[in-house]
Amino acid sequence: MGIISRVAEFRQQRGVSVGDLAALTGVTRQAIHAMERGGYAPNTAVALQLARVLRTSVDELFQLSDAAEPVRTEAVRLLPGAETTVGQPVHLARLDGQYSAVPVPPVSWYLPAGDGVLSGSDQVQVFDARAEFENRVLIAGCDPGMGVLSKHMGAADAVLVHRNSSEALALVDAGLVHMGGMHWRYEEGVEDGNLSAAKACSSSGDIAVISYATWREGLCMAPGNPKGIRSVADLARPDVRMVNREPGAGTRRLLDRQLELAGIAVDLVQGYNHAVRGHLPAAWHVHSGSADVCVATEAAARAFGLEFLPLADSRYDLAVRTSVLGLPGVQKVLEVLSRGVFRRQLEALGGYDTRVTAQRVL
Repeated sequence: MGIISRVAEFRQQRGVSVGDLAALTGVTRQAIHAMERGGYAPNTAVALQLARVLRTSVDELFQLSDAAEPVRTEAVRLLPGAETTVGQPVHLARLDGQYSAVPVPPVSWYLPAGDGVLSGSDQVQVFDARAEFENRVLIAGCDPGMGVLSKHMGAADAVLVHRNSSEALALVDAGLVHMGGMHWRYEEGVEDGNLSAAKACSSSGDIAVISYATWREGLCMAPGNPKGIRSVADLARPDVRMVNREPGAGTRRLLDRQLELAGIAVDLVQGYNHAVRGHLPAAWHVHSGSADVCVATEAAARAFGLEFLPLADSRYDLAVRTSVLGLPGVQKVLEVLSRGVFRRQLEALGGYDTRVTAQRVL
């Protein structure tokens, strides 16, 4: 049994904005949005307040839907070559009067729900004509653990944009995202690579840096470490194939520094130029057997059951322009970072230390 909400209808009829309605009823804008979508039933006091402000009755604002949502089942054709199990998510497409089912790839950076579709080079057809996005925060970065942050933020409040450290900083400086993740410790002669990179990237000096966590990066190998890889020096062996990260990634810079310290030229490393975007895709290549080793976070190794040999701990920080620090979405990020339950869940992924989490370091 669902809830039919007419809050949006009455609010628009009365000429009341979402922000004003939230202030007058003592709830957040997010709560108003949720009530308008029918996804949140307010308590009696809030419902009475809404009715008073919108000059109607509670019965007019909220009604119970007696119609149960029917369970739809379709006969499908599973594409050959795909491993499938009951309960696995799939995408559907109709072809020649039949449905084909394609398993959702298990390796992905994030699975955000879309708000619309591109209808031109600079136009989007928005699915919900009443949706407002002013409180949403865009966060660019490459840390797989940001999925935990997104969960605590709420699906409607955060959009994760997968970019490496260089790209994330550039998006922050251009004003295209609110926050950008980075890990730039591995720079010769620089005491704190993150702060140096943030200052250098900000053309206006309008930048703040908030610590997300300290994480551990290292070599990831197949279970049992069948190639007996014990150090970066083993990457020069002719029987070892690696998969690398793309130029501009902090993990690639870590590898380059480690190879330099070991006196190994990159052209001696098989797979050095085979680059993929992201810690999880790199770990997946090792898991699938297409590579013997990669450099990734301990959490990525643990996700695929890989052996892990630590190389370095570094601080993963979030850069944000100071001019947007006060926005509700950014403030909610800072609030989530301070939650004990968030920190415990992040550390449970493996290789994260949250003692520095939520500290402003610039």
